Amino acid sequence: GVWDNRTRRFLALKANKDLNEKDFQEKESVVFSPLPCWQDLEPVAYLNRIRDLVQGIIEETTVLHARRGTQPLGAESIRRQQPHNHPNRPARSPAPLFHGIAKAVRRAFIDAYREFVEAYGAAAEKLRQGEQGVTFPEGCFPPRLPFVPPLRPG
Repeated sequence: GVWDNRTRRFLALKANKDLNEKDFQEKESVVFSPLPCWQDLEPVAYLNRIRDLVQGIIEETTVLHARRGTQPLGAESIRRQQPHNHPNRPARSPAPLFHGIAKAVRRAFIDAYREFVEAYGAAAEKLRQGEQGVTFPEGCFPPRLPFVPPLRPG
């Protein structure tokens, strides 16, 4: 395929260089490699796994469309779409703190994070009060200690 090097185009415009459209195009080759988790499979077994994955997606989508009463757009409809258009009403929900396969997984991560924050806060408070040998939760950096200038002899 051909890649349009927009960085080079931007720099040329910035430098007021008069260049042809082709000056910004670079040939690119895509090399397809087996998925690392399946690289030891024989080619036929690899293709069977891929086919099974695609078939599963097709079946899942068919059920979803049947439930919603919709149908796939199709290749021609997709090609007619403008790639830079934005949705009329984009979703405005905030991003989750954690992504998880299920709500219970997300809840477990949130609970673990809250425990971590509480343990960190309690340890930081002990440190501020001058307690020595305070243990902080694993995987964190303790807050910096206040600067104490060295004592000058004399």
